[in-house]
Amino acid sequence: MTQDDSREAKQIEVFGLQKKSKNNRGSKYLPDASINVDGKNYNIELKTGYKTSFSTARGMSRDKIESWKKENDFYIFSKYEKTKKGFK
Repeated sequence: MTQDDSREAKQIEVFGLQKKSKNNRGSKYLPDASINVDGKNYNIELKTGYKTSFSTARGMSRDKIESWKKENDFYIFSKYEKTKKGFK
């Protein structure tokens, strides 16, 4: 399953976040979103899941998780349901 931009955009909207890049599909990793709380900026990795699994990155590995730990302050995992109009 691939990370869908429309689901990521919905997470950003629901949680009141700021998007970090236009499409976040380049070769250099960037966190998906950020939020500023009391003058401090926090980076966030977003993931969506359907039924019992969550989307992962290309080349997912232990090394990728370690690099995410260095780049992100928080992770948000959201579950969605498929509908005739897309998802909710």
